[in-house]
Amino acid sequence: MKYDFWRFVYTALFASLLMLGGCDDGDDGAPGSAGPAGATGPVGATGDTGLQGTDGADGTDGEDGEDGFSLFDPTLKNIIVESSTMDIVDGSPSFTMTLVDDDGRAVTGITTDITRFYMAELIPPVDGSGDSNSWLRWAYERDRTGYPLGTLTENSPGVYTYTFETTIYADGGPTALEGFTPSADNVQRFAMRIRDTSGSLSGYTPANIFYDFMLDNPELELDASGRDIVTIEACNSCHDPLAMHGGGYRDTRMCVMCHTDSDPNRVVNGTDLPTMIHQLHSAIDATEVFGDDAHDFSEVTFPQDVRNCTKCHAGVDGDNWETVPTITACGSCHTDVDFATGLNHTGGVMEDNSGCAFCHTPNGFSDIADAHVTENSTPNNPGIPDGAVNIEYVLNSVTVNDNNEAVVDFALLADGVPMDLMSGTYPPAGFGFDTRSPSFLLGYAVPQDGVDAPVDYNNEDGISVSIADVVGSLVPGATEGSFVAILSDEPFPQGAMMRVVGIQSYFRQIIDGETVSRHTPSVVMAVEGDDERRVVVDMDGCLSCHESLELHGGSRMNNPQICIICHNPNLSSSGRTLTEGNVSQNVVDVLGEDPLLYPEATNNFKDMIHGIHAASVRSTDYEFVRARGTGYYYNWSEVTFPGDPSNCVKCHDGDTYVTDLPSNVLMSTDVTTDGFNATEADVEAARDSKPNDTDLVITPIAAACTACHDTPLAEAHMGHNGAGVRVERSTVNAGQTLEACDLCHGTDRLADIEKMHGLD
Repeated sequence: MKYDFWRFVYTALFASLLMLGGCDDGDDGAPGSAGPAGATGPVGATGDTGLQGTDGADGTDGEDGEDGFSLFDPTLKNIIVESSTMDIVDGSPSFTMTLVDDDGRAVTGITTDITRFYMAELIPPVDGSGDSNSWLRWAYERDRTGYPLGTLTENSPGVYTYTFETTIYADGGPTALEGFTPSADNVQRFAMRIRDTSGSLSGYTPANIFYDFMLDNPELELDASGRDIVTIEACNSCHDPLAMHGGGYRDTRMCVMCHTDSDPNRVVNGTDLPTMIHQLHSAIDATEVFGDDAHDFSEVTFPQDVRNCTKCHAGVDGDNWETVPTITACGSCHTDVDFATGLNHTGGVMEDNSGCAFCHTPNGFSDIADAHVTENSTPNNPGIPDGAVNIEYVLNSVTVNDNNEAVVDFALLADGVPMDLMSGTYPPAGFGFDTRSPSFLLGYAVPQDGVDAPVDYNNEDGISVSIADVVGSLVPGATEGSFVAILSDEPFPQGAMMRVVGIQSYFRQIIDGETVSRHTPSVVMAVEGDDERRVVVDMDGCLSCHESLELHGGSRMNNPQICIICHNPNLSSSGRTLTEGNVSQNVVDVLGEDPLLYPEATNNFKDMIHGIHAASVRSTDYEFVRARGTGYYYNWSEVTFPGDPSNCVKCHDGDTYVTDLPSNVLMSTDVTTDGFNATEADVEAARDSKPNDTDLVITPIAAACTACHDTPLAEAHMGHNGAGVRVERSTVNAGQTLEACDLCHGTDRLADIEKMHGLD
């Protein structure tokens, strides 16, 4: 998603003005001489093109792709259906609605050139077929040659009636499906799409309007259709919002009317909703066909385990994924199974769905829910494998003794029961400490760069003490089942502040001879009496997409406060310390053999997370090499963040995205260097002596902003207004930079971040 054109132009012009002269709130000085004319700003990028629809169920053309636009724009008003009713007039469905905006004002000016109207019937399966029910679209009317179009009347301000040209009688008027007669026994759905493509209605977010009813009682709107499987709320927990075909289609209840397996063309093309959505989110099939166009979705990565079916199947009928198994739905993920030949299917050949439920039902021979259980419990998949145990880490207190050693009162719980760490038995069976066991992680802050009391950790990374190493010296703790460990191997340095201890990593459990990792949420606690590190990230925002955020192989889980201990302002990527000739072939194939030429970038948490999630708006790739083993190359340009990167509140806790940062935030190290780095040993020495005067750094506010706004124009604007973007640390410490971002981007200022990001 790119920023919309006018916002881009405004930002560019504003940046140019600030380059010509900064803004402040001081006394007016004498008029200066006229400056040179600023350069013309670049033209904003054209919006992404929408997807071309397949042929509709009636054999007519489907949805045309439309120009994309910025989806997250709260300056637009929502269209709300205040009241609605359906009637059948001379055999034609007739829908009357009252439309208002967020403020309760009538929405006027809706015309047929910005609307499309649909009717569909929910077709029940034939008894004994094993098929699922499915929608069949039987009317599609729009203001375009070749399509029937009924009458849209604005009866009074905001009150509209649309009466279809299509009738419910196969021989009584035009129908979208020749010979089709809607059944009084089946659910009918009216749907309407409003999107201003002509300028006749401005200032409103596209709207999808629905009404489910029965033909023999059309005035009664149904609460549920009988096929409410996924919900748009579930989709929007990631997509923020889901907006397809140019942004006009924003509700799954609309999607299912066209992307239905009642349409043979959809099934053949793989664009029926179960196949299309399953394969998009699992990136199994790299190519989906839409009409005459092929689209490669191999870059799509579902940010959680694809077995978490109830993440999306959250509707009233959401349990059909385990109660109504079909070849289409199951085969869309299990692409190695050939039901026609029986290849890789224990049940053998399956010609149709009639036999699927014989085995694949709850508590059946092969329960689908059991087959989709993940190794570790998550909100939408709480079950775990038979014999596995849920582990929980508990920190009761953290103090420091006279030797500056952390004294930790903690417990490890197995299914809620404290593990007896002193006995060496670690019940239940199958547990034991090894090199992958839980460990303590220590962090702290010390004065740096003229900041006496930083609000960021700046300890060396990797201050870890394995619990296995202290088991022999544990003593009982203050609460039942807890123990006290003294971390004497890693005392805090004199003068350290904001000291903290966390528990990270995980046990591996042996179950029936198999090793099962027991990934466990990390916990963090400040030393008693010390200031706590500020919270910036809302973990619920992370989990709304990720379900379970398991990083570094699951060692750090579901807690950004554990991440920032290592990913602090002094951490940059380590790839240039690799030794030439001892680099993995994968890295060499991309970057060559000389590690000194490998890209290095800040790994400070805020810069890194912004850089990863903003791949769609960055002008350069966020990339670096990590010197673990023979090296790993990371290029995050393939990340397809499903939300809008400008929606800061998606991930931030409260208003922590504003530029009004505490005065003692540290700058980010982007490149750790001795100024020359002639050899890998020089790089290693620079990393051992960090922070160095010659390190290339980014000042605190710019560090967050440039991770997304990385164009030369944006970085020049930041630099002209006092920020430092990849300048030597000595330059900043000598007072040659002074971030003035707050003057314009601060709260309630001319270019308040909330205004620029559309958050106000």
